[in-house]
Amino acid sequence: MSLRVDTARAHRTLAELANLVDAIVASDGELGQESHWLEWKGPLPIDKQEGHFHIARAILGFANRDPERAARVCEGVAYVVVGAAPASVPGVKAVDFADLSQGVDRYVQGVRWTPQYVAHDDKTVLVVTVEAPRSGDPIHTLRKGTDKFDAGTIFHRGAGRTAPANPDEVKMLSDRIVAGLRPAGLTLDLHAEARDALMRLNGSEEAQQGWLGKREAHLRATVEKPVPEPKQTAKASTDDPFGIRSINAGILDGLFSGPADQSAYDGAMKEYLELCRKRLLRNVVRDIVRDARNAVTLAVVNESDEPISDLVVTARIERAPGILVFTSAPDARPMPEPPEWPTPRDALASFIGMHPSVPVMPIPALAGFGGSPLIDQLMFDRAVVDEYDNYFEVSWSVGDLLAESNDETTIYLALGPAAPEQVPVELYARSKSHRGVARGTSTLFVNADSSWQLTDWLDPTVD
Repeated sequence: MSLRVDTARAHRTLAELANLVDAIVASDGELGQESHWLEWKGPLPIDKQEGHFHIARAILGFANRDPERAARVCEGVAYVVVGAAPASVPGVKAVDFADLSQGVDRYVQGVRWTPQYVAHDDKTVLVVTVEAPRSGDPIHTLRKGTDKFDAGTIFHRGAGRTAPANPDEVKMLSDRIVAGLRPAGLTLDLHAEARDALMRLNGSEEAQQGWLGKREAHLRATVEKPVPEPKQTAKASTDDPFGIRSINAGILDGLFSGPADQSAYDGAMKEYLELCRKRLLRNVVRDIVRDARNAVTLAVVNESDEPISDLVVTARIERAPGILVFTSAPDARPMPEPPEWPTPRDALASFIGMHPSVPVMPIPALAGFGGSPLIDQLMFDRAVVDEYDNYFEVSWSVGDLLAESNDETTIYLALGPAAPEQVPVELYARSKSHRGVARGTSTLFVNADSSWQLTDWLDPTVD
């Protein structure tokens, strides 16, 4: 299993840090190894210079991160866990924090970090909390050189590893210093508002089976069957010495309805309903978004008399059962074509050894498109949805926002039967022209009295 921990806020208390250690030990390590906010180490002598350097390097890497990116997880706070790893808790030999700080401070200075011991079973684990980087922070360098790294080395924490900074990362850190000179006080009105009452979709297993049952009943009642003809027997005669007419009669017998046709139709119907079951919900969700239902407007209002440049707004919606977030209609393979009663062509194909399900020619309109609805590609996305363990995050690049002006974008919610009656939305805004983060919260309400049925969006009795 992947690392399961709440990343919407920082972990400060002893209980919260213990939960973080528990999550690391219980995980398979996938998220942590790719994380820019968490690093763990197994056995490490924290009473020796070797251990001091490894801890200092991790602290420097976390301190030299991009403030905007860091702030998306745990409020920008980072953690170095020593003595615990996935499925392993070697622990550490506890030392006095004064001695630990003195050893680490040989290599790092000017970074706010706090050590804390956490008990896991009968082992002691060290958790070092590194405070969030901020605009205006200096570039933190290695104070004392080692055999491998010179004094002055700039470490940066990237995707799962701490390493010397590359030119792009050094530029980011230079820009971070300059950003501290920007005016403070980013004041904006941020809010989310549903255009209409949000509706749940009853897409339960029972509802799907009900839709499939109605669809099958309709198709069986309306399928066109050929009228059976009486069999004709041709006898060999002097005019037909080789029995050609008998062969023709045998072929013609297979062109009319019979028990074999019913069996073939039943098999085709079973395959058809299985395809419908796989595609039904996604087609309905796509249609809900295409119809701009459950639309939510994200708005930002600049009420000040100063313009704001390079503004980016982020909205977070807590992940809960029955909630999906979209910025445009999701891709969905079209519902399959219903089966037809076997035709004379199918009977002839069977007689001469061809598979009746193979079409004579492909359909040019669909060949090569893989079932992707082209209309979805015409919907322009102003925002991007990222999915995390505990929330959906919508990033919206506003750009420059003039004084006393506003801007907005639209997202769409697909809500299942288990969706809550209230959906909180947290909004954050950052700008290159102003320091600080503007925040706003809104609550979206879900209709508790009624919900959509699958038949409201796809009529099972319409071909």
